[in-house]
Amino acid sequence: MQYCPKCEIHITGKKECCPLCHGPVSGEPEKSPFPVLKKPRFSGVSLFKVSTFCLLVLLISIGAVALLQDELSGWMTITIVFSLLAWADTWIVSYYRNNPLMLITMEFYVLIALCLGIDLKYTHLTWSVPFVIPAVFLLLITLTIILARAMKMSLEEYVMYLVFDVVFSVFQLVPVLLHRNRHPLPAVVSTGLILVLAAAVIIFRPKQLKNASDKWFRIK
Repeated sequence: MQYCPKCEIHITGKKECCPLCHGPVSGEPEKSPFPVLKKPRFSGVSLFKVSTFCLLVLLISIGAVALLQDELSGWMTITIVFSLLAWADTWIVSYYRNNPLMLITMEFYVLIALCLGIDLKYTHLTWSVPFVIPAVFLLLITLTIILARAMKMSLEEYVMYLVFDVVFSVFQLVPVLLHRNRHPLPAVVSTGLILVLAAAVIIFRPKQLKNASDKWFRIK
């Protein structure tokens, strides 16, 4: 333990000088009682900056090639779409890496956007809207509940994730009502099961839902 002869105090840890008089200290320094966290070599902010720079370089390069060819070809459009989704995914991972529920939620919505983009470009929404999106919403809600239980979270802590998933899942019915979904059964079944879950939460867990909504929207 270090010692200041002027102030006649013992000093824990490792100090270059006395914290009171700033004079010299004697004795052997001790290890700090507080853990020292290692600074990451590559932070989330750095990752986001690098990915943004790479995206801009790619977009500028594609724009230059398109100007030389006097057209934006199909492979250029696909490259731009995938690059934007990859950039968004990098931002999501770096921003929500300490929040697994938010991370998995955002990743699933990126997956939905990716499927819609590919399907709209090549097959005019023949498989994403009828089959993939209904399955994705059911899987997302199931994984949300399993992950929340594994993390020993109370319903109040994760019920708002379920609420937003329920709200967005209802939009599956829009193509059905507009007769744009040639195979409406998966979307109707998926939405029905999700609405049953929402009804169960509203009827049997209204207090937890209210507390979560008050906390989420900061209602007093």
